[in-house]
Amino acid sequence: MAEEPGLESGLLDKLNQIRRGIIVALIVLTGASLFAYTVAPAVLEWAMAPLGQLVYLSPAEAFMARIKMALALGFIITLPVLLWEVWRLVAPALGRGERRLTFWLIPAGFLLFLLGASFAYYGVLPVALRFFLSFSSDVLQPMISLGSLVSFALGLVLPFGLSFELPIVILFLSRLGLVTSQGLREKRKFAILLIFIAAAALTPGPDIFSQLLMGVPLLLLYEVSIWLARLTERRRAAAAEAEGEAEAGR
Repeated sequence: MAEEPGLESGLLDKLNQIRRGIIVALIVLTGASLFAYTVAPAVLEWAMAPLGQLVYLSPAEAFMARIKMALALGFIITLPVLLWEVWRLVAPALGRGERRLTFWLIPAGFLLFLLGASFAYYGVLPVALRFFLSFSSDVLQPMISLGSLVSFALGLVLPFGLSFELPIVILFLSRLGLVTSQGLREKRKFAILLIFIAAAALTPGPDIFSQLLMGVPLLLLYEVSIWLARLTERRRAAAAEAEGEAEAGR
């Protein structure tokens, strides 16, 4: 059976939108990373200052650490553009009210990412470093290299920032009707298991402390997500009831 022309055209339009979004995101990411490369040394000096003097153990280590920091900063700068492109992709399927509401998820998502990244840097990273450095002794002195510290820090900060997007993702899916508050409550036990598996996989160290420091906030965010989904359902039901009354009055 031949495909309907309208369906094929709509699919091609959607694929073109996805391709355009990827191209735009890559261009912005490249430009943001190039800019971030110029400020990366100052950021590295500020971020690593509490640890004092660092070393690098190979000729290219300091350069690669600067590249990693530039890419991470470029991603953070690009994040609002990524959220905008995702919103543009699904906006045609939403009503006017839903588009207006979900548009505010873009700044909210960026702020949540910054909140999660800040929590990781100021709260989790010092605890994790104290734990690992506690294994030093008179005959075993830590000599931390710049590259290993940057990889360790980014391995905490970026996953924490992304994990704090959980309420935004669930609220967005709820607006699309793909998840419900009742379904989220029924799957709470599985969510707890998956959250701690994700925390163990995303935190760079094997210590239980950093895993708990990621898992507990994610559990709280999951509960907040259930509440947000329930609020969304109530608003949708109220809007449908008002529309039904308006239709009945005509």
